[in-house]
Amino acid sequence: AQGVITGFGSVFVNGVEYFVGNNTSINMDGTDKPESDLQVGMLVTVQGTVNADGKIGMAKSIHYADLMEGVVTANSVGTNGTGTLTVMGQTVTVTADTIFDSKVAGITSPNLIQIGNIVEVSGYASSTGDVTATRIEVKAASQAAGTVIEVKGIISNLDTTNSTFTLGGLTVDYSGLTSANLPSTPLADGQYVEVKSTTLFDGTGSLVANNIEQED
Repeated sequence: AQGVITGFGSVFVNGVEYFVGNNTSINMDGTDKPESDLQVGMLVTVQGTVNADGKIGMAKSIHYADLMEGVVTANSVGTNGTGTLTVMGQTVTVTADTIFDSKVAGITSPNLIQIGNIVEVSGYASSTGDVTATRIEVKAASQAAGTVIEVKGIISNLDTTNSTFTLGGLTVDYSGLTSANLPSTPLADGQYVEVKSTTLFDGTGSLVANNIEQED
């Protein structure tokens, strides 16, 4: 099952209470984590069993992967907490149901997110790459040197001569990558990929990629 975590005391997803045992595998962005790292609003995939009543189950594994963790370049969220953010060139829709959290003092609601803040976004991506956020967490006031930022999106405007493509409104420069840091399948328009970078990004110019992976 895929759905948003709505509560704990076990893990509640899609109205089902999944019990977590000692043998339950919890993986977050490729790393094994304790149950305590899961948060309300995260979009997760649960594998396991559900009782005949459809209300209680046992989780064999819980997998979470964010859609992006990167630099905010525009904020059009109103004081009512709804609107849009632009994060790494991607349009993120914030709804009344979006869960908000912040590790940065003074940022207590989505409309207070500042340009340059680093946010982690969980949610649903459309076929065009636009995102409806189920959870937004402000991770840092700004990108620190060497910090990994990441974004997922659909490749368009692939230019193999200059080694660039776009994800939404973001231009990605992959000219410095070797085959070890590229997908085994050649890049192509329409592919859904994750791009990671450790280069400081101020929202202008191209994002210099350090690694690109093809995503489901």
